[in-house]
Amino acid sequence: DILRQMQFSCHEKINEIQKALIRLNEEASDNLEGKREIENELQFCISTIKMNQRGMKFQKIPPSHEVSIESHRLLATSLSLMGEYDLAVKEHASFLDSVQAVQEIFDPVATATSLLVFAKDLQRMEGEKKTNTKYNLILS
Repeated sequence: DILRQMQFSCHEKINEIQKALIRLNEEASDNLEGKREIENELQFCISTIKMNQRGMKFQKIPPSHEVSIESHRLLATSLSLMGEYDLAVKEHASFLDSVQAVQEIFDPVATATSLLVFAKDLQRMEGEKKTNTKYNLILS
């Protein structure tokens, strides 16, 4: 239950961050303080999720368990928002590998949505390799 609560909290925080990023982009704002606050909140979510993953490993929770699957999805989303596309792609792949074991009972819409985000991050990662620059949604 605690893992689910922590994940739900991170999920809610990520949703808030996505909305804040949209607002900042629409305003074409140079609000560095707001961007740093968002980055700090994302770092907190990333740390929390990684801590949860270590706890799941210690408790021997299988990769196909819902909290394990969700941790990969949340971490991939957080890393993507930070502009860490190479790490996000790895987490997307871990998410999709974990879903394979429970595909018949897993929500196909969630899988399709994750595949779409995975493809976008993969494209962004390839773009970084071609231009040899790091795109960062937060501090750019």
